[in-house]
Amino acid sequence: MAATGDTGTAASDSQAAATVTLGGADVRPPSIPLAVRSPYLSSWLPATTLTATTPQFWNGATRGFVGLVSIDTQLYAWAGQPVLSDGTTVTALTPVSTEVTATRSIFTAGAGGVELVAEWLSPVEPGNLELQSAPLTLLTVSVSFTDGNSHDVQVYADITGEWASSTETDVIEWQTTSDATGSYWTVELQSPTPLSESDQMANWGTVVWAAPANTSLTYQSGDSATVRSQFASSGNLLDSSDPTPRAINDDQPAFAFAVDFGSTANSTSFVIGHVRTPLISYGQPATQLLPLWTNYWPSGWQEMTAAFISGAGSARSRSIALDAMVQADATAAGGSGYAAACALALRQCYGGTELAIGPDGTPWLLGKEISSDGDTNSVDIFDQAFLAWLWLDPELIPLLMAPILDWCNSLAWQNAAAWSAISQPYYCVHDLGVYPVAAGRVPGNGEQMPIEESAGMLIMAAAYARAVGPSIAEPFLSQWQLLWSQWAQYLMTQVPTPAKQLTTDDWAPDYSTLTGSVNLGIKAIVGLMAASQIATILGDDTDASTWSNAATDNVGPWVALSTDKTAGNYLNVAQGATGTWSTLYNAYYEMVIGVALVPDQVAANQAAFYLTQLTTYGMPLETDSNDLTKVAWLFYLPAWLSSYSIADELMSRNVAYINDTPSLVPYGDRYNTSTGVEVTGIQAHPTLGAVFALLAAEVPAASGVDSNPPSTGTAPSTGSTPATGSPPATGSPPTETTVAPVSVAVTASAVPKPMLTVYISDGGLKLSGKDVSIRVRGSKARACRGTLKLVYTHEVTLKHHKRKRESTVIGHVNYALPAGSSRTVKIELTAAGLKLLKNAKNHRLSVALDATVTGGMSTSKRTTIHEAVVR
Repeated sequence: MAATGDTGTAASDSQAAATVTLGGADVRPPSIPLAVRSPYLSSWLPATTLTATTPQFWNGATRGFVGLVSIDTQLYAWAGQPVLSDGTTVTALTPVSTEVTATRSIFTAGAGGVELVAEWLSPVEPGNLELQSAPLTLLTVSVSFTDGNSHDVQVYADITGEWASSTETDVIEWQTTSDATGSYWTVELQSPTPLSESDQMANWGTVVWAAPANTSLTYQSGDSATVRSQFASSGNLLDSSDPTPRAINDDQPAFAFAVDFGSTANSTSFVIGHVRTPLISYGQPATQLLPLWTNYWPSGWQEMTAAFISGAGSARSRSIALDAMVQADATAAGGSGYAAACALALRQCYGGTELAIGPDGTPWLLGKEISSDGDTNSVDIFDQAFLAWLWLDPELIPLLMAPILDWCNSLAWQNAAAWSAISQPYYCVHDLGVYPVAAGRVPGNGEQMPIEESAGMLIMAAAYARAVGPSIAEPFLSQWQLLWSQWAQYLMTQVPTPAKQLTTDDWAPDYSTLTGSVNLGIKAIVGLMAASQIATILGDDTDASTWSNAATDNVGPWVALSTDKTAGNYLNVAQGATGTWSTLYNAYYEMVIGVALVPDQVAANQAAFYLTQLTTYGMPLETDSNDLTKVAWLFYLPAWLSSYSIADELMSRNVAYINDTPSLVPYGDRYNTSTGVEVTGIQAHPTLGAVFALLAAEVPAASGVDSNPPSTGTAPSTGSTPATGSPPATGSPPTETTVAPVSVAVTASAVPKPMLTVYISDGGLKLSGKDVSIRVRGSKARACRGTLKLVYTHEVTLKHHKRKRESTVIGHVNYALPAGSSRTVKIELTAAGLKLLKNAKNHRLSVALDATVTGGMSTSKRTTIHEAVVR
């Protein structure tokens, strides 16, 4: 099959489902995520039913997939448009509904008294690096009887070699294996070339296509029409494998499974994945980085896939709870349309990344700038994407920043002679090279966006520290203190008027190389305040004061220089200009670090002016952008200007773009706000994590951070409150007594007072192997989410016989509970935690609760709910 290209003009969805929902709202997604787990496992459906067309790689290349079902010997297609050996096109089931959530795409169709549901699940596993590291997607197919009668049912599914390569003439080879857990097809290039791409697809790696062990399971590979005809004629396959490697388009090989349900309503599952070793190369000389999943399943992909199959039921339960949480929280923050946007964006954001083992053995999160430059961990892209993780999965933020920090700390980047040659103070690198070869950059090489990158890194670090608390963030921050200082010193030279340089919107005429960019000016100011917060956590009061003062002192001059001299009531694209305007999206960043730098009158003026610039699907980026904009900015503004009518106006247009765009591609990041047409090729971009801007703006400050910082002129204080998870600093050690269930109230506006109840049985915390189990019961009125942390606390002796209490998080788990539900959560101890406990005596172990109840303007309360002395 030939690729369809990237125009997004797929065949008309003539078999549209009767009902289509996205995040619970009546919104049509332009392209539906199916298997989206990494830059190379990114398959989408440019339609609303599985039988309307063939799945595609994010750039439009075909990913052949066919589903068949035999109902009382009558053959139907539930996926694809299969043609049998005799030239017959198989009749499709009648579409009933399509439901897209944050992690699942669910297609329902039926015929002959049978309803079939196909659910594609690409798990998102907040707080669990092991599960998140597996580049696998789960497909669950279930049937039920709708007419009160029993029916004889067999289900079939196959993939083609196009999942291994987008080049139809590439020669592939395959094999089949099985174990007690499942049966597996593997497909790979016969002549792989590691660490290279063709048409955006990896030229190495293995496609894994698996099914759970089942006595009624059969398999077969061979010419696709022949294999499908075998199932059509008999309802089963021949348990055979075609022995001849060949080109993908040569008697197109298909790799199939079939399951006989008999006359009972039943379900089965399949697993699709793409595994590579190495993931990428890094640095000079190059170090090959292995996928993080090899730490957990050292025997290889089959061990990982078997574990994934065994855990499928639990993964589905977690995903259902997460979907409910995303929908409820997003609806509360921005309405049902906003919930639709978040549901479409989440898998896309995660799917642009993959977890690796860094050179020092610690986890790294690698990201590809999909569909634009293909760069690795581009800072000006991922300082937008990180908003999804700030809200949902903050543990990933240091992992995302680590590759950039490591390179900027390297001799290659810290080369004084190189900086002297370009006459620039030290700033942050833009990216690490084109994926999958992250060779790094040298000063002056590659794209130069010094303010975007330096301020972006400082803002991400400060936002992370604010979300998790100083005690958790301090070890990460202290490791890179030199870089924070260098970047703050650079920003000091760029306020209130930035030097001529690129911005992240380098595609727009007035934005490419501005002098005195108004947007960069406020980003530099917010970046300086972020640097001040970091310095405060690290105990550097001098720098904290210097950078805080620089931020607040430059707000006034920045406003004065940026205000249009003629109209006098809005800001220009560049300082000193007249008759121009721009989207002041960087003002949003003050929210994620908990400060108020931009004067209220400036916000009010911008909000009023933007009402005059609206188009059918949003608002252009700026004066001369030809009606083009970026999705990210049209979510930043409703968050920053949430108290003004412009917020609702933009949100409704954001949703209309998703629903109406004729560009049937993965959520397009750049588009024409008058026509809704996506800029060709700018799709599936991980930057769409920026859609979570409204939710990220509501992330409360952790314990130990001032949650109500003063406005312009005063740096926020980190205070002396113990960090999240830390036991109280005074008082006698607790005794080991029977512990009753502990309830922590979390107040929320306009909703009943919800409670989260945590049960710790048998009078204390019981360690079993590496796990501590705790029972959590949610509010009857609202869904709950949060984090449980195990915190190990002891005292150390300092100089002059002073003593200091130190706390270490030795395990944590995120939870999400639908209203009225309960479950047992296991907190797995870290290796360091196990070692600490083994050597502990009369030291404290506590559980810290961080609970957020969705609905209304919810807040969170953090408290240490139990302590036990380790004897």
